[in-house]
Amino acid sequence: MKLLVLILFVILPFSSFAKNNVAFIGLSGNGAPSLEKGFENLLREKLSMESELLTKDYLECQKYRRAIRFNDYASVPRNYLEKLVRFTGDSMLVVWGTVKNFRLDYQHKKLIFTGIKGELQIGLHIYSLLKKDFLFIGDVSADVYQPKGMGLLKSKQAVSAKDRAELIELLQSEAVTNSCKTIIAALRAENAEMQNTFNAADTNGPSISDVFSIPSTEPAQIESTTVKKRTKN
Repeated sequence: MKLLVLILFVILPFSSFAKNNVAFIGLSGNGAPSLEKGFENLLREKLSMESELLTKDYLECQKYRRAIRFNDYASVPRNYLEKLVRFTGDSMLVVWGTVKNFRLDYQHKKLIFTGIKGELQIGLHIYSLLKKDFLFIGDVSADVYQPKGMGLLKSKQAVSAKDRAELIELLQSEAVTNSCKTIIAALRAENAEMQNTFNAADTNGPSISDVFSIPSTEPAQIESTTVKKRTKN
């Protein structure tokens, strides 16, 4: 037991600098089919630029998706999530979303001006295989507005395919940015909590001689000289 404590003391400080794997396994809910591919590609690209993360590719994410039977359940069973450890290390974050609201509507603005208002709300889930718990369950939102000029009857018209494609791209981009910020914030909060736990344990932790129950020899004292304190650039 004492040896295990020492090993944890040695490993934990270095693990805080290790990269976390992250796998986005998809979107569910109304509107998901028209949003998922673009959203996933953008999110993976955005996350890949974060130095703290290693982003799983599409094929790997599809493997995890099948393993937890993502398409079969409205909410992913926790015991299925824990099975993913056999495919990857326990440092992985599993991320998915549920489309709660997706709307594209013509709207009047200042009586005679019209435009198309786009709204997207996604319920984001971030699960840590290491903690065996959720780091975040909440909503990320995106709102865009595209002016269409003057008009009185446009509010009754259907949104064209061209406008729809452009607005979906804008909504996806904003929602991805907000999702990425949330993932990074959740990860940093978790790492800070783990580091605080380590620091608290280290304050009262055993010495090497205590752990191994053998005498230890202190190093010889070296006469100190004036040393300039090194500063980090």
